[in-house]
Amino acid sequence: DGPGNRAFRASSAVTRAEAAAMADRALSLADDGRVMAFADSDSLPDWARQSVVNCAAAGILPVSGNAVRGADALTREEAALMLYGMMTHGED
Repeated sequence: DGPGNRAFRASSAVTRAEAAAMADRALSLADDGRVMAFADSDSLPDWARQSVVNCAAAGILPVSGNAVRGADALTREEAALMLYGMMTHGED
């Protein structure tokens, strides 16, 4: 949903929650109303909650332990893992 006011923030890091929202939208992941309880679920923005759940359930968003760390910047390693997960999603 972005920062609002038509701002783009091109030089800002992408957060893990933002990356999940982009991946979810790009893949049109199934939203079956699933709820996953992460230790830090309350810190996720409302607009990203279901996308985080969808991406975590699909194995696209790397989750360490029981924390999503949605406000953390996406690392290059995590971005590579997400891209690989997106490219191979649905291959069973």
